[in-house]
Formats: sequence, structure tokens, C-alpha cells
Amino acid sequence: MRNRKPIYALLLVVMVLGFTAGPALARRAWCVGDPVFDIDGVEIAVVVELAPYEVAAEVTADDPVECELKSIKDSNPMLKAIFGNFHEMAKVKVHGKKDEIHIKVKVPKKAKSFEAMRVSVFCNGVLVAQQETEKHNVKFELPWPMPSAGGEIIGGQTSDFDFVENEAAEM
Repeated sequence: MRNRKPIYALLLVVMVLGFTAGPALARRAWCVGDPVFDIDGVEIAVVVELAPYEVAAEVTADDPVECELKSIKDSNPMLKAIFGNFHEMAKVKVHGKKDEIHIKVKVPKKAKSFEAMRVSVFCNGVLVAQQETEKHNVKFELPWPMPSAGGEIIGGQTSDFDFVENEAAEM
């Protein structure tokens, strides 16, 4: 008579693996940085998320993620704070336009493990623009004054979130 224990053991392993194995999920782990600006009492938060999470270690104080806000003419913009878990440099400038603000975000090319970034712009806590890209640069041109929440049109689109996506741009 044959010994059937090896067959039962193999069958048990196959059954356990069959019940516990599932599809592999392609997910990104994001690390977050968050400069907060103020334009004449209006808070603009620029949330920068980088993927994979490990890219944060490649962003150094000597070569940080750059975030620049260009405010409207005759305004008094300022940087309130920078939060997050990677090095980030924020700049504030005033340009000659009266009806829009510009926001640029640039990830250093030296960040070799960089796969993607997602940038979300909030005006007084309301999401007004968002872009996810595999490029190292993104640029937003947003109307000013910023329309409030409640279904108003921003950049020609309206949604439950009142956000508009902008194209990734070369800086």
C-alpha cells in the first residue's frame, strides 16, 4: 500500500494558498508635504504627495521640492507654514495679473525613485484644483478671487468637489 501523506500535505498546502491568495493590488505609497500660503487673509494650502514613499529620502535640503505661488497684483502674499515629511522650499511672488494666481511645483530630477506626484490646492479648506502626474513639474493657473464652495464654476468645470485639473507643465 502506498503512503498518501505527501499527497494530503500537498493538497492541504494548495487549498490554503488557494483560499488566502488574492490578486496583487498596484498601489502607491505617498509621502506628503504641505506649504500653506496667505493672500490677504485667504488661505491657500498646496498639498504635494510623492510616490513611492521612499522618494522622501532622496529629496534633500540642498535639492528640495520647490513650490512657488505667484499672487495677484497689489496683494500681500506670505508663507504661513510648511508641514510634511520631505524637504520642501516655498517661494512667494507677486505678478502683474489681477485675475489669477499661479502655483508651480517641481520635484528634483535627482530623486531617482520618483514615480509620480499628486498636487491638491485648497482655498480656505475647499479643494479647488488637483493634478496627478508622472512628470517632475506641475503648474496651476487659478482664477482670483477664488469662487467659494457650493457648485460655483472654477476653470470652466463644476463638480461636487469644485475642483479643476490642470495639465502638467514644464517649468
